[in-house]
Amino acid sequence: MDRGPGMDAREVIETLYDKFAEGDGPGVMAMMAPDISWIEEAGFPYGGTYIGPDAVAANVLGPLASDWEGFRVQPGTILAEGPRVAALGWYSGRSRATGRSFRARFTHWFTVEDGTITSFEQVADSVPVHDALKP
Repeated sequence: MDRGPGMDAREVIETLYDKFAEGDGPGVMAMMAPDISWIEEAGFPYGGTYIGPDAVAANVLGPLASDWEGFRVQPGTILAEGPRVAALGWYSGRSRATGRSFRARFTHWFTVEDGTITSFEQVADSVPVHDALKP
């Protein structure tokens, strides 16, 4: 794993986004605490609160991989203060079901403790995502 004792919270989240970009699902999962609280906003297609990496994989990461071609999470601005990290960026991808592409803004809020992500909360513009899914 890329985490080390000297990594601060911002570096942990930067590593997470690198692993997403590389398509390293096991690497992403390994960065999560066993009891991570992962919140996808209610208006998003995978909305809900999921506890633990297995629940995140089953309800978010797995569906993203199967429902979208080239799904990307591209952070722009990352701000950190102590264990809390905020990232503002863009999602993009192409629906496998409809062939429609989208680009949507997101904000992610993380808490990192001892080099491990203990919580995540998403705020996103879900309209472009739903539009891409419409038949």
